[in-house]
Amino acid sequence: MLASIVEFIEQGDRPHTIFASNPEKNFSVLKDDALYEVFKNADLLLPDGIGVVYAARLLHGIRLKRVTGVQVMEEICRLAGKRKYRIFMYGAKEEVNTASVDILTEQFPGIKNLIREGKSETCIHLVGNVMIDNLFYQARKIGLRNGSDFSTFELKQRMNDYVFLTLHRPSNVDSEPTFQGIASALNEIAGEKPILFPAHPRTRKMIEQFDIKLSEDIHVLPPLGFMDALFLWKDASLVMTDSGGLQEETTAMGAPCLTLRDNTERPITIDNRY
Repeated sequence: MLASIVEFIEQGDRPHTIFASNPEKNFSVLKDDALYEVFKNADLLLPDGIGVVYAARLLHGIRLKRVTGVQVMEEICRLAGKRKYRIFMYGAKEEVNTASVDILTEQFPGIKNLIREGKSETCIHLVGNVMIDNLFYQARKIGLRNGSDFSTFELKQRMNDYVFLTLHRPSNVDSEPTFQGIASALNEIAGEKPILFPAHPRTRKMIEQFDIKLSEDIHVLPPLGFMDALFLWKDASLVMTDSGGLQEETTAMGAPCLTLRDNTERPITIDNRY
């Protein structure tokens, strides 16, 4: 089987399809014309489900050994690591793809983006996380200023103890019931501590569209640049966000952060309990 896959890759003349067949997919094939075409034209069919193995034996007298799609994918990744093949992850959410790439490159070190692009290993240097390096650099620059030149200086001085909020992901703001539920929770929180909320343009649009009612203690601000936002959130008693970048930055700065998402591509922000 693996030899056939190698042949597919080495030929490089056209895309090849591997279909992992199990009872659930086989029943779906009967109802989905597009899926049926994929099944019918697959270059390689895998007996993924044990039900497929039993059916082949009982109905056709064929003895198959179960081969799962996960097993085959692991073998392909191992092969890619040795031979520097490219692997492209798609079809899932961004955070799922990102996590998958991290796991695969850790398990199979030969799968490297720069190496697979033909770069010599002598030209590749580990320099750290440039996003966090920049964060620390900008934080030091803010520390050298008295802050009065920031547009939000007076508001920050007046609030003293506050929550910093960002909210923009479609999963949070594009569904009216979800957004209304989040707004209700925010209004309750704002009753105890004021919230500074630089609103993304699409978020502001959905606030108007869904007629979201926000507490007077939620201060909706225009979008802020990097330095202006950092000036506020670095001293907040809590940051609430659905931004992946801000999750990582708050973790690096040791700022308490509540992630407003069902999942995250940056698990360190959960593991470190920020």
